[in-house]
Amino acid sequence: MSAGDSDHIDTFRVRTVGLRSADLDIATVTAGLAEQFKLEPKRARAIIKGRVVAKEVSAEKARALKTKLLKIGVVAKVEKSDAELPKENDTYTPNIDRYLTGFSRHASGIDRDLRYRLLATAMIFGAIVVPALYFAMLAGLGVGMWQYAVHVPVHKSFGGILLWITPLLTGLLICVFMLRPIFVSAHRHTRMQLNQSQAPQLFELVRRISEATGTPAPEAIYVDCEANAYVTSAAGLKGYLKKRLELTIGMPLIYGMNTLQLSSVLAHEFGHFSQSFEMFTSGLVNRVNSWMGTCGWQKDPLEVRLEQWCEEGKAGFFDFAIVVALWSIRGVSWLFRKLYDLNLRLTQSLSQQMEFNADDHAVQVVGSNVFVGLSTRVRELLHGESMAWYANQGAYNENRLFENLPAAAAAYADTLTEDMKAQIQQEIEAHTTEYWSSHPADRERIDRAKAHDIADLPGGDIPATSLFADSDKLAMQVTLQTYTRDRGLKDAGQCVVGNQVILDIHKHQDDSANAIEAFLGDAYNGRICRFEEKLVNAPEMPAAPGVLANINEEKRRRLDDLFLSSIYSNAGVVFEPGTWDIDDHTADALDAEMRKCAAEQREAENKVASVDAALQHRIQTAMTTVAQHHRERATFLYGWLVQSSRWAEDVDALSRHGAVLNALLQTLSEHEAPALARTLEDYRSHAIEVVNRLCVRLGRMPNPLPDHDEANDTPELTRRDSRAKSSHSAADFLATWGVAELGKDDHASHVLDVAGNTRNGIFFLYHRVLGELSQYCVNSAAASAPPEIKAKAS
Repeated sequence: MSAGDSDHIDTFRVRTVGLRSADLDIATVTAGLAEQFKLEPKRARAIIKGRVVAKEVSAEKARALKTKLLKIGVVAKVEKSDAELPKENDTYTPNIDRYLTGFSRHASGIDRDLRYRLLATAMIFGAIVVPALYFAMLAGLGVGMWQYAVHVPVHKSFGGILLWITPLLTGLLICVFMLRPIFVSAHRHTRMQLNQSQAPQLFELVRRISEATGTPAPEAIYVDCEANAYVTSAAGLKGYLKKRLELTIGMPLIYGMNTLQLSSVLAHEFGHFSQSFEMFTSGLVNRVNSWMGTCGWQKDPLEVRLEQWCEEGKAGFFDFAIVVALWSIRGVSWLFRKLYDLNLRLTQSLSQQMEFNADDHAVQVVGSNVFVGLSTRVRELLHGESMAWYANQGAYNENRLFENLPAAAAAYADTLTEDMKAQIQQEIEAHTTEYWSSHPADRERIDRAKAHDIADLPGGDIPATSLFADSDKLAMQVTLQTYTRDRGLKDAGQCVVGNQVILDIHKHQDDSANAIEAFLGDAYNGRICRFEEKLVNAPEMPAAPGVLANINEEKRRRLDDLFLSSIYSNAGVVFEPGTWDIDDHTADALDAEMRKCAAEQREAENKVASVDAALQHRIQTAMTTVAQHHRERATFLYGWLVQSSRWAEDVDALSRHGAVLNALLQTLSEHEAPALARTLEDYRSHAIEVVNRLCVRLGRMPNPLPDHDEANDTPELTRRDSRAKSSHSAADFLATWGVAELGKDDHASHVLDVAGNTRNGIFFLYHRVLGELSQYCVNSAAASAPPEIKAKAS
């Protein structure tokens, strides 16, 4: 591959192809285009007929323009810039109403043979018998406790009474935890119910598909933020038998599919609607499985409390009863996991067959080729959803969140690399149906769809968002609910910004990390470098700088362990040999080891200081060639790094204080030595002093991260994020990380949390600034490479 090929980035054009619906008034759409894009009416009318309205733009900008045009009433296509344009007489006028009236097909019924009925019976058997085993064990435990209480005599002494009551207490605790799962309900993620005014054409599409499949329409339609669609009962288990069902559609499907693809998804779900008895048995099994899965894998708060009592030894004589109960509870959880696996093995054959039957409905109504392509598209959207959440997590570190998660997931799905698409195809080919799988493998479903060989329904190449009156508004509402209810982000309303802002932040973060790797290599290992105010002579880079930096960190951690051991030893706590990888915990041995390790650490620190000096010289040299329009920003970032390098000692001290605080908080109740309590108080005070000193220094330093909102001049992306706008200083920015000045009376655990947040926040800021500066240096090096710093021979 040539250098030119490797640097090639795909660009796209946006081409209008006609009105979204024949019912739209051309004059109204023309006026909307003219107002939105500041066009003359004549030119706006020409756009409606079909024109290329954007050339050689990124996929994100092309998709944003496509969505904006669709909201006005104009359908557009996004194409690669090098794709051949259609001939002038090749007209395409998508008409959503014409497509909706084109559902003339009907799906045939399901042939429920003897094997199918036997599978349904097996599902009911598994759903009833497995929980029955659980209740039988619970009843057996209750009878055993009753028999013990009635027939085992009690010795009238205090010790005898305690011995007699201990087994009863143990059994009671086990019964409580075995009864607890009955009252456990599975978490249900956020979804929003639609009314017909929000999506009139979606409701019409659902009605058409309902008629085509011969099934009743759902009683309610919901949307959520997941790349999935499913049906549930509207009235408990009996709702399946009465065909009172609800439909939930993931908004990423709406943003990432056309109406034909979405119709295939809906027809598949309606295929489930038609299997009322099987849906009832499946619903029963899924409810039981969800209950058992929750009981098997989810820890109860009372179980956590028992573990704490057991570790702290606060129950006195009843310690033994608590230990036995705790292990019995863990055994019950293990039993639930095994029953869960057993139930899956008993019931999944019918579940797989139900999926095949639902697929048949989709193929018969919409067509074979559409269904075949659906497997790939759904996987692409799932990848896009994962990438959107990853980008969101990184952006939240900078106080930002996507305002439209479904659109972000679809945007990432549309920009998957060819390698990622090839990987998806490999996954489809390699996927096989396991015995306990609830769904058959994609490859088997695709082969079955191809065997039907049914032509596709025409006219569905229209964005699925056109089925909604305002898909963006709805998606933003669902997104915000997902943040606040599912993710527990109470400040999400202050953080949401336009999607392009998050995409830019994600790109900046990736570019920063890549630039550090390209410019500094292994000489930088995530530490705060110690830069001097002035550097005159070019230093030599020591051999294996990354190894040196890691050795320094290892020596520092070793000193922390030795110091902790000395604290406990001075307090009279005796440890087994090997604790903290220390063989001899006597005072003399620890003192000798600490002196030796401190000398080694100082030697490593001096060598790392020479590494930092070489890195500083490398940056200084490269900055002389930074482009003039970037010089001011690069100089600011460099000065910020030099000033913040003065924090290194405090950040290191915060790490040591945090290690001591954490160790003492975990073991203080176990070793009730006054000396440990005094040490805890001392290090709590030390940590408060360091945190407050850093907060003062941060308050004097500007926030070095760019304000992405202000950098983007698109009106739709100008947000109301008052908190981020007020981040004039580094302290303002890090306040959202939980960094704040501490009071003298703050509890040690709170001090430990704030100290950890302070350390992590400073490292995040430092790494981002160093990455952005490295990026300027990498770009300048491409034009004028700085002198290479040679390493010493080892």
